[in-house]
Amino acid sequence: MVQQDISAYGLCRPAVDVLQGALWREERADGWARPERFSENQLHALGSCLAWHPGLYRQMARCTSGVSLSFTTDSTVIALELWVEKLPQGTQAVLRQVPEGIHDSVAVEIDGRQAMLLPISLGSPEGTAQLPLGTPTCIHVDLTNPNDAKRELRLPGFGEIHHMRIWLPCLTSAAVRMLYGNGSFFSPAQPQGQLVVIGDSIAQGFVTGSPAKTWPAQLAKKCKLGLINQSVGGQVFQPETVEAPTTPEPVQLVIVALGGNYRFEKTDRDRVKREISRTLHEIRHAYGDARIVALTPTPHFEVTYQTHPLSCFEDMPGFIAEAAASERIDVIEGTNLLKADPKLFADDDHPNVRGAAHIAACLAENFKKSV
Repeated sequence: MVQQDISAYGLCRPAVDVLQGALWREERADGWARPERFSENQLHALGSCLAWHPGLYRQMARCTSGVSLSFTTDSTVIALELWVEKLPQGTQAVLRQVPEGIHDSVAVEIDGRQAMLLPISLGSPEGTAQLPLGTPTCIHVDLTNPNDAKRELRLPGFGEIHHMRIWLPCLTSAAVRMLYGNGSFFSPAQPQGQLVVIGDSIAQGFVTGSPAKTWPAQLAKKCKLGLINQSVGGQVFQPETVEAPTTPEPVQLVIVALGGNYRFEKTDRDRVKREISRTLHEIRHAYGDARIVALTPTPHFEVTYQTHPLSCFEDMPGFIAEAAASERIDVIEGTNLLKADPKLFADDDHPNVRGAAHIAACLAENFKKSV
């Protein structure tokens, strides 16, 4: 099916040549490559006995949150060979608690505007909506302006040059193979200074509906930075997972957005305090002169899940502030980034797309004032 879909295109290039947000990729003999946003050492730590929930973390770490294909082209039509995996069990467990609708997607932007959204929803045994999961497919994108009355046919090499970004899903994993077009070139986007986000399910993208609308993606765009999103659903402070990524351009900003998951379980207060301190120390050591900001947990509700009576969740703001102060790390209160307004939430804990936009806007404004 894929071969029939791309037979008319004269331009092709391996899709991995234009990847952003991935540290490496797992390559298969048939040409498919799965981008990875964690190093092999980090993946080992996330799945080790040192992790709180290694099985869940292994699933979430493979998701392609923050990974995109970014390039310029003079093509008027392009196609991408894409293989989106079925939703992991950990993803499905969260999505069963939120309203029906678009839970994730592959998002296509042309010159900074959203041009296409291929939705993924938990609505059938396969968890599929319009985008097939667990099987290879080929997506086609028309780059011509639908409002252009002329819609002139241009020869290869004479088309308008557009910047494209294709965001891979944030709640499952995906592999890519070849990128096709009817123009004369695909040119990778220029490297940018990097934003690294170390967070949990909120920063990973639950439940914004689009990988382009997670708060890290929106913040990176506002700050004109590339994005490496090392957020994992269910994660807590785990110092063994800290490792600065090797990137074409230096990391300029690191945001640590952890702590919310401590509210669900009985915790050892002293151990948690040590792990927060160790994690922030490792981050400061790994990222050198980059600006580092730690966020305290954002507001939540107690409708579906009550805070465990023996958790140390209420101590999170103080623990984070104390550890951050000793490492020259700035702290921003999560309650200043998001109001406790049900209209901004998809469930008790996860902001919806409006809530994510609010977080990104508040952070961008904060950084603008501090420059």
